[in-house]
Amino acid sequence: APGATLGIAMTFGYLAGRQPAEGQGFAQVQLPDRTLPTQSQVHGFYAKSVPPTPPGLPLSTPIERRAALPAWSTLSYDDGSGRYSLSSGQVDAYRQSLDVRTGTLTTEVTWTSTAGRTVDLRYDVTPDRVHRHAAMVRLRLVPHFAGPVTVTDLLDGQAAEMVTSQGTGHHGTTQWVKLSSVGLGMTATVASTVVPPKGASVKPAPTADSVSAGQDVRFRVKSGQSYTVTKAIGVAVSADSADPFSTAVAVSKDEARLGYHRMRTGSDAAWAALWRSDIVVSGDARLQRQVRSAFFRLSASTSTMFA
Repeated sequence: APGATLGIAMTFGYLAGRQPAEGQGFAQVQLPDRTLPTQSQVHGFYAKSVPPTPPGLPLSTPIERRAALPAWSTLSYDDGSGRYSLSSGQVDAYRQSLDVRTGTLTTEVTWTSTAGRTVDLRYDVTPDRVHRHAAMVRLRLVPHFAGPVTVTDLLDGQAAEMVTSQGTGHHGTTQWVKLSSVGLGMTATVASTVVPPKGASVKPAPTADSVSAGQDVRFRVKSGQSYTVTKAIGVAVSADSADPFSTAVAVSKDEARLGYHRMRTGSDAAWAALWRSDIVVSGDARLQRQVRSAFFRLSASTSTMFA
């Protein structure tokens, strides 16, 4: 149901993240016992800090922990009356599912904005099992009205933690955020390249902080027609790249040129090879789902090919 959150583990144990009920972006999800931010982390990107010290006790020892990246999945939709959100307007036919066969999180919803304009939205967030530095987000929308819309590709600094900005930038339809981890000074870059519909314009968008970057995709829609906006992600850190900036930007552009369908062909084939090692449980459908969920998470957390 809307309001829940699904964890999506990325391939090869390299990139991990959570997505909110909206299917993309950043949110503070309220769980029964705590608030859980939908953050993303990458293997090898660590910071060091001193945890809070209770009164009267010796100072705590500095500890290392993974730093959190800007949220990279945001492709927000706006018909001019406010961005798509499950907490505004009217929500119908909502469904969110994680396909453990392909590592794809899909969110579908029919949303009516506060202006009364209805649209069918489908978000697919997919890691590239073949290229561990890459992931893709695809938004397919079918409006039931005619007029201008804006889709914003945002690298959202609200999700970042234990990092400082080393600069942001744009070139063409590619943008990036360069980061340094607190205490250790490790560096990382998150880059995104947006692939807009035909006839759309792409321009840099203002952001609220120095660890965010945004670009707006603006186009006019006709009722009943389908439109697709794709976002290709590249992530690299100094632990595995001599030049994280160049690596992340190149990966993002290469993934955009590859395209969502060709990326899925290769990535799905890699997953299919893993699933040749399926574990089948007879007579207990619930246990079967639990076993396959565990197998997926183990497979997504390692570079080892079990098949």
